[in-house]
Amino acid sequence: MCMAIPHKIISIKGTKAKVVCGTASHTLDIRLTPKAKVGDYLMNENDFAVHIVPEKEALGTLKLFNK
Repeated sequence: MCMAIPHKIISIKGTKAKVVCGTASHTLDIRLTPKAKVGDYLMNENDFAVHIVPEKEALGTLKLFNK
């Protein structure tokens, strides 16, 4: 699991979102972030999305990890 790294939503089914983090994908529960939509970036805790991250901030964080 990726912690403190933004996860990008690639699909949503009900209260579950399939997300990518680097090359890994997994599922997060999005009940705590009901406004989340495909293309948004999320921060998670224990398989729950807890915060929608603005795209500019998410991309900046990801850039730091890719250096």
